[in-house]
Formats: sequence, C-alpha cells, structure tokens
Amino acid sequence: CMMGSGIHDAFSRARPALLKEGYAVVDGAIDANSLNNLHQSMCCLTEASGLRPHRFGFRRDAQSKAEIYFKPHILEAEVEDESVQNVATHLKETLEQLDIAGHAASAFPDFKLKKEHGTVKLQCNEGGGGCFPMHYDNAGPPNRRKLTCLVYLNPEWKEKDGGQLVLYPWLSSESCVAPLHGRIVLFRSDTVCHRVLPCHARRFCITVWLEADDLHHHTKGPADRASAPGRLSRTEERSR
Repeated sequence: CMMGSGIHDAFSRARPALLKEGYAVVDGAIDANSLNNLHQSMCCLTEASGLRPHRFGFRRDAQSKAEIYFKPHILEAEVEDESVQNVATHLKETLEQLDIAGHAASAFPDFKLKKEHGTVKLQCNEGGGGCFPMHYDNAGPPNRRKLTCLVYLNPEWKEKDGGQLVLYPWLSSESCVAPLHGRIVLFRSDTVCHRVLPCHARRFCITVWLEADDLHHHTKGPADRASAPGRLSRTEERSR
C-alpha cells in the first residue's frame, strides 16, 4: 500500500460532511510508522528548543499598524526553519510522502485547492493553560486560505489534559473535538470559527493550510462580512 493512499480514501469519504457542515473529522488515515516518525520528530524538536514562542498580529482598524503579541505556552516552527532541518531531519520527508495537500486537492475539487504542499506549521502546546480564543484562519483579504488540515500527535492524551478543538460551523451547532493521536480535522478556513480550550499537558499539532488555486474563486462567509473595528485582520502571523 502506497504511503498516503489511506489519506486519499479517508478524505474522499469525508467530502460530504466537509461540504455540508464545513468540517470533517478523520481517524485512522495515517499509517503507524508515519505517525511515530512525526511524533518522535516533534519530541526531538521540542527538547532541543527548536520551536519559538507563538506570536500574532492584531489591527485595531484597517489603517493601524499591526500590534504583535506573544501567546503563553505555545511554541511553533515552520518546516523550512533551520532548526527543523537540523534536528527533525525526517519530518519534512514524512510530510511530503503523506502529501496531505495533494490528497485534499484531489478529494475536494469544489474548493479548487492548490496542489502544492501548503503552508505547514509545527506546534507544541506546553500545557499550563495554553489556548487559542475564537478566530477564523482566514479573516479576509489578503489571506487566501481555503482549507485547514490539523494532524494531532498525542498518543497519551486523556480528557483531563484539555486542549480540545471547538468548532463553530456557520449556522450550525458547535462541535468539540479531542486531539487524539493520528486524528485529522478538516475545516473551512474562511467560514468555520474555532478555538482551542486550555491545555494542561503537552500537546502536539501539525497544521497544513491550503489556499484556493483560483484567486477569483472565493465563497463569502461570516469573516468576509465582519468589518467592525477591533476585528482580527489576520489570525496567524509568522514569527520571523
């Protein structure tokens, strides 16, 4: 069985739910060897201090300069970072073999996703109450994210550890999703508001953001219509 083929089949089965609800939860799609490689890489990266504090930008209005804030207990890196290349040598190769972006583009043609590997964020929540407030991954132009793919790497997670993802689909009931090992969560970046509950134990997550291939292909959601002062103009800032 070719690495990643399980992801393609699972994504295809998840398509109806993703199109109807704006999100889908996929379990058992990643093989055990790949999961082990990713988890071990994240452990090594964290222990070698290869991750940096998460930071984000906030604009009070369209004309204001972004104010930069650091989020406690949240550490992160991009796959292309030197620290990742030096410490987690097999992480990038494993992600490329899984080809999450390619399988998503094939399974969800409605979104006209780019077939490249997408933007990948590696994240460690140290616990201690680390969390994310409600936000959209695409809060409006110039952001072009269409689909968010989360991969959780937490083999010892228990409910008391917290860190659950809470999704608020547009005009639907909220859904609380546990960050179980090997679980993939897919949701619309532009229409599904979400948050992460306080985490009380170390929690790993790899995020893949996929953009629309057609720059003019855009379905308006609540994030596009929000224009009140104080709204987040960008929910994720690269900490470079």
